[in-house]
Amino acid sequence: PGAPPERIARVVATMAAVRPEGYRAMVAMLARSDVLAEAARITMPSLVIAGGADLVAPAASGRAVAARLGAPCVVIPGVGHYGCLEDPAAFDRVLGDFLDRVSVVERAP
Repeated sequence: PGAPPERIARVVATMAAVRPEGYRAMVAMLARSDVLAEAARITMPSLVIAGGADLVAPAASGRAVAARLGAPCVVIPGVGHYGCLEDPAAFDRVLGDFLDRVSVVERAP
């Protein structure tokens, strides 16, 4: 709700560039998938960042995924689905704090 107009324009431009067939395939995949079951397979340190004003994936959904992961969920108040664009400073602070606390011991080849 408080996103600056230039950031809203960036999201609109990004979504306008998405190919409809790719978006349909993604939506179909999500409809057939059990995201929470898939999340349980993740074994590396994880963080869920949710927007307090997100109507697409509400904070409650983020908390459910985080609980399944055994990971923290940080809700950024006042941002919607594109929190990284709506309030990049808050997003960077949350992500930076998480990255400062974890280390990846093993990396995929």
